[in-house]
Amino acid sequence: MNTYYSLGNGKRLEIFMWDDFFENDIWRGTADVVILDGPIYGGERSKEFKKTLFKDENGIYILWDDDKIYLNDFDYDSVEVMASRLAECVEKNDRWLVSDDEIIATLIKDTENVGLVADMPVFDMVAASLGFGFLGEHEQTVLCVPTERQYSKHSWKYKFTLECECESLRKYIPSRHVYASDFCDMLKEGHAKLVVKNEFKARLDKYIKMKEAEQKGKFFKVKKFFGMVEEMKNPYTEVLMEG
Repeated sequence: MNTYYSLGNGKRLEIFMWDDFFENDIWRGTADVVILDGPIYGGERSKEFKKTLFKDENGIYILWDDDKIYLNDFDYDSVEVMASRLAECVEKNDRWLVSDDEIIATLIKDTENVGLVADMPVFDMVAASLGFGFLGEHEQTVLCVPTERQYSKHSWKYKFTLECECESLRKYIPSRHVYASDFCDMLKEGHAKLVVKNEFKARLDKYIKMKEAEQKGKFFKVKKFFGMVEEMKNPYTEVLMEG
């Protein structure tokens, strides 16, 4: 993963980030550094060199004009900004408008706001007493969130785990391990959508209450997964389409 650090005057530093840059006790002695003029894509790579790494109580850093630049303090877009950029990427069918590194930077730095509306596999049968289920062939669109349940954040540039945001649905929907590159492709190609988690949940709750009122409380009172009658549409998809 390449991380980026703004220097002002349109210049940025690009540093290749090894996994162990995030670790407390193991780290490399030098960093590969590039000066970028302009944007990540289309900018001029004007100089490449190595910088010595130092470490203090705040983390690992390099010195730049006598200033400390901590490797963990890299640039990132908020989920809201990144979602807008990805929408433009999908609309223009131009995957190069956003780099994979920028997407993962948002995932790592703005985790609490990350929501992903995506298709997830569903258990056809759940053996609750035994603690496992049997996957079927169909999927459901739900709101997912990244979790450190199996992969810590320093590994997210390579692989991480998505789980259903709604805890009560997790017994029907297993977590899913995804490679960072596949995750970025899903977003850039429009197969999944990045959303601000709590904003989307508020819209979802409003939609469900409206539908429950229309159905006189029957909306979530059937045996099928999601507690929805078969003829009803998936609320996650409906809220997403509302914009």
